[in-house]
Amino acid sequence: MKVMRTILTMLFGGIIGGMIGLLFADSKGFRFITELHFAEDQTVKMVGYAIIAMIIGLLCYQLWLQKHILKQKREMTQTLSDTHTETDQIESQISLLFWRTSVITQVYLLLSFIFMLFVVLNNSGTAMTLFVIVIFFIASVSSWPYGIFVQEYDPRFPKLGEKNYTEKLLNLMDEGEQHITLLSMYKVHTMNTMFIVLGIFLLSIFSLESGINQSFGVIILVFLFAYNLFGYQFRVRKFYK
Repeated sequence: MKVMRTILTMLFGGIIGGMIGLLFADSKGFRFITELHFAEDQTVKMVGYAIIAMIIGLLCYQLWLQKHILKQKREMTQTLSDTHTETDQIESQISLLFWRTSVITQVYLLLSFIFMLFVVLNNSGTAMTLFVIVIFFIASVSSWPYGIFVQEYDPRFPKLGEKNYTEKLLNLMDEGEQHITLLSMYKVHTMNTMFIVLGIFLLSIFSLESGINQSFGVIILVFLFAYNLFGYQFRVRKFYK
């Protein structure tokens, strides 16, 4: 079964690789990316306005959700002190809602990055630069209410940028939560390293094939690779001294 799966994976990879090779052969390599222009500036602005509307809509939902979570937590505390009933199910629901608010704060930035990608792929002019900055600023500011909410939800939460922030945050978790968090972070760290390596390779090839100097992007990716890999290794080594 594993052999068949491996063969099918290799076959699928060969087919996809062949299709990509034919595409590059018919479109002068990566140069077709630098020549794309599929939307006028007015259309790009409309997409930007839609992104802003989505961010504002998510912000309104997040504010309502945060208020709802704090209300549920107060009710749970009151019920526990009055009747000493089991509240595990309510705690789980509140934890899931709390997780949802943290995800929403990341979605703001994701939406702004998607718009940046749209503008770059479209090869829009410098007139879109200010528009991109405005959307990124709105996305960044929209995440501020979450920082205030976290302190109201649990005053023990460390403030962002506080010394030993990660250690203090992990200390708030029980052993099971710490295990899940650390395992997830390690898997993400490993995948990030692989994606950065792939990004360095592809961006270097793109620079050579398109004739457009991408040294700035390659330098950033190399720095991220060095920090992501060796920063982790040195932190681990510190505990064995």
